[in-house]
Amino acid sequence: MADMDETPGQFEARLRATFEEEARAHVRALAAAIGTLDAGGSGIGAAEDMLATLHTLKGAARAVDLTDLELLCHMMERPCMA
Repeated sequence: MADMDETPGQFEARLRATFEEEARAHVRALAAAIGTLDAGGSGIGAAEDMLATLHTLKGAARAVDLTDLELLCHMMERPCMA
């Protein structure tokens, strides 16, 4: 919850820090799904996991104005839908 004395800049910094922490977890999840595919695991399950993770990361990137990352995630979602 935002502190009433918090400036917009402080809020933005806190939001960005939260994003960075969550983004690391999303990258680990993507790496795990890729590892599953590399090991010959279920392509459908791994692709669904990757799609969900990319979609979440894309929305989070949008929330903190990281449009390049948002676009990259969007582009990476497409092959997961095939």
